[in-house]
Amino acid sequence: MWQHVGMSKNRAKERERRRLVAKIEALLHKAQALVEKGKHERAVALLEQGTKRFGGQASLYNSIGIARHHQGKYKLAIRAYKKSISAFSDNPGAWSNLGASHAAMAHHAEAIAAYRRALELDDTNVGAWNNLGVVFLDSDRSAQAIPAFERAIRHAPGESKAYFHLGEAYELAGSVEQAIPGFARATELDPTQAKHHGRLASALSKVKRDDEAVRAFEAGLALHAADADLHYLRAEHHRARGEGDQAAQWYAHTLELDPQHHSARHMLAAQTGTQSDARSRRLSTTSLFDDYARRFDRHLVEVLQYRGPQQLFDAVDALSIAPGPVIDLGCGTGLCGPLFKSLATEMVGVDLSNEMIEMARLRQVYDELVVGDLVEALADRSGFGLAIAADVLIYVGEVEPLLAALASTLKPGGLFAFSVETPTDPSAACALQSTGRYAHSDSYVRRVAAEHGFAERVCRDVPLRLDADNFRVWVLERVR
Repeated sequence: MWQHVGMSKNRAKERERRRLVAKIEALLHKAQALVEKGKHERAVALLEQGTKRFGGQASLYNSIGIARHHQGKYKLAIRAYKKSISAFSDNPGAWSNLGASHAAMAHHAEAIAAYRRALELDDTNVGAWNNLGVVFLDSDRSAQAIPAFERAIRHAPGESKAYFHLGEAYELAGSVEQAIPGFARATELDPTQAKHHGRLASALSKVKRDDEAVRAFEAGLALHAADADLHYLRAEHHRARGEGDQAAQWYAHTLELDPQHHSARHMLAAQTGTQSDARSRRLSTTSLFDDYARRFDRHLVEVLQYRGPQQLFDAVDALSIAPGPVIDLGCGTGLCGPLFKSLATEMVGVDLSNEMIEMARLRQVYDELVVGDLVEALADRSGFGLAIAADVLIYVGEVEPLLAALASTLKPGGLFAFSVETPTDPSAACALQSTGRYAHSDSYVRRVAAEHGFAERVCRDVPLRLDADNFRVWVLERVR
């Protein structure tokens, strides 16, 4: 009898548990439908009511986090995921979601820790392996990204995304040949992605496998004839080989498909010897360096053996200036920061590219970082003793507006140190080259400097990088 009563109570508890689970699942499904319709606040309100009605259920907090993440409210998402984990710490999904929100805020260390915990709980979680690899890429740790993507592929060999990212990781590590199989496999698995064809063809182009590159471009264009970026990459392939006429044709095709493709407009001007408009020049530069940010340091320093910051610093340091406020114009990833910090009582960095600024922030040497146009950033700033621009004016073009702004920003006796490329024709003044970069003649720099109250302190040839030997470092002093 007593056993029968006990069994009845257990069955009653199980029925009650199932009813509770069913109610929570119904609420979760309703919230998910709201999220899919973009009604995030209603979803969150519904889920929060559920937490009060059913107690601190981990699944409810996890779903609140998902809704907040979809809203872009990553701090609130992180708070919700932590509550979910507090209620049930062994849920790999919640840890993975927590990693995603930290990653969205560029909290790389926290994201990595969350993904690793998710994988400790479930090492077959393909999404977590893939996302962990992406965080490593975003924090310029391609060597650690590679095994993460390989683990994702091991568990899901048909996952094109992991192969594509593996190709990216090898390319960022400087191993373009090893990147090609990843891009090729991603393209085989999912040919509907134009970027797969583009990255494969571009990688083949970089290692001079030209016939294969052309075939890859043609295969991609056969499927994606209206993809402007694929046409642009084809143009870049021809430009890199000195085939200016063919490059111009493909840049023109790009603009036919996308009249707002500012990089194509700028590069078409560079191939045809016409003037690039200021808007196209600016947006082309922003796009270039947003895309380039993650591999900038490795490619420029390790591959091209870039020495611009050191050459600039040596030129300024030889003048024995007293420390003072320094502004780094076109600071990029902050390569100049550690060198010039010794001369700075305050260090400000400015760049058009938000991605570059985020990389510079990781160096923790700047007191202030600004995303924006150089001339606009100089407005209402004064008292600086030194302004630097390493490998920047080659993307700016005419320097008159910049020197006019610096004449107010620099204090009397303040210095402007910068590097330029010199044109093959010394009479060319400020010339747009086929590379898309500008070259500035000595006579042009001296004339514009004098017009804006600057005197020459240094002008000398320097070897800045392997792919060009026509660079000069200048130091100008504000004398009026």
